Amino acid sequence: MSGIVVGFDGTAEACDALDLAVRLRSATGKELILTIVDENAPPVSESGGYWEYQQNYFAEIGRKAVERLGHRDFSRRTVSDSAPAALQQVAETESADLIVLGSTHRGQIGRVLAGSVGERLLGGAPCAVAIAPKGYASGAHPSLGIIGVGYDGGEESRLALEMAVELARGSDSTLRLIGVAREDDEASERMAAELAAAAGRCREVEAEPKLLVGDPAAALADQGGELDLLVLGSRDYGPVRTVLLGGVSRAVLRIAPCPVAIVPRSAAPREAGIVSAGQAGISALSENEAG
Repeated sequence: MSGIVVGFDGTAEACDALDLAVRLRSATGKELILTIVDENAPPVSESGGYWEYQQNYFAEIGRKAVERLGHRDFSRRTVSDSAPAALQQVAETESADLIVLGSTHRGQIGRVLAGSVGERLLGGAPCAVAIAPKGYASGAHPSLGIIGVGYDGGEESRLALEMAVELARGSDSTLRLIGVAREDDEASERMAAELAAAAGRCREVEAEPKLLVGDPAAALADQGGELDLLVLGSRDYGPVRTVLLGGVSRAVLRIAPCPVAIVPRSAAPREAGIVSAGQAGISALSENEAG
C-alpha cells in the first residue's frame, strides 16, 4: 500500500474510522493521510468572508485529530467538495490504496453500515475501502489478531487474499480463509480443495481454511464476531481498478460486526497495485493459472 486516506470530521463515527486507519497503518507502515472536507463552501464568487470561517473550521477539526492521534505521524489534506468526491480526489492524487470510513450514525452499535458517503464511494472507488463498525473507537483493539478473507478461488477473492496477506505479514496476524458452499456435497468438496490450495500457497503467514455451508453473506458476517477485519473482493464485472459491490459484499456490509474492507477488481492480477507486496506471501498467480 502507498497510503491510507481517512476522512475525519470530528464525529464519533470519524473517530471509529481514525482508530481503524491507525491499526491498518501499523500493519503496513504506510502514510496516514487525514482528509478534512468542507462540504458547505459556497462558490468562490459568493464566498465573501467565508474563507476565514473555513480556515478556522479546518484548524479546529485538525486539532481534534491531533488530540486523538497523539504523537503519531500523519499528513493532512483539506478539500472543499462533497465528501465522496473529496476522498476520491485525495486517494487518486496520492495514489493511495485504501480509504477508511466510519459507519453511518444511523447504524447499530457494533455493526458496519455504510452511509451515503460509503455507498457512493463503494460505487466506484479507485482503491480498497474499509469501513469501521459503529462504536469501534470505544473498544479495545490492540492488533489485527485474526484477518478473515472471503475466498472462492476467483480472481477477485485472490486479490482480497493478497491484501490480507500484506496486512497479516505486517501485524503478525493469523489469516482465516473462509469459503461458503451451498448444501451440496460436490460443491463443498470443490470449495474445500480451493481453500486448502490457497492456504498452502501462503508463506510466512499462518493461514487457516474454514469451510462453511449456507447463505454466503450470513455465514461471512457470522464469522465477524471472531475477526478483527474481514476482507472481501469486488464483483467480477464493472470498471477495472474500482470497487463495485456485489450482492454478497453489500449484504455483509449491513450486518457484519467487525471492520470490512472491499478490494477493487483488476484487469489482470499483475496490474493491481497491491500484488507486488502480496506476492511476497503468496506464489505468483501466473503459476496458479498455468497449473
